Amino acid sequence: MTDISEIVVLPHLINELRRLSNGIDIEAERITADSPSRLESGHADLAVGYMPSLEAGFYQQTLFMQDFVVWLLGIIPAFEKH
Repeated sequence: MTDISEIVVLPHLINELRRLSNGIDIEAERITADSPSRLESGHADLAVGYMPSLEAGFYQQTLFMQDFVVWLLGIIPAFEKH
């Protein structure tokens, strides 16, 4: 999972799985260049997040759209002109 997936998706996923099933184990790991091969081999069942190294043959679906906002104080010289 990406960091944003752990914050946004994982809590809801865990709650839903607890509600629907008993005894399911969840392990979260970072998405890396090895993630596609881990999915193919069955060492991972699901990947949530941006995977630029993912090739054809995997089912992909947009789960949510996310905008990021940055708030800055006016004391940072590099951003005073913007």
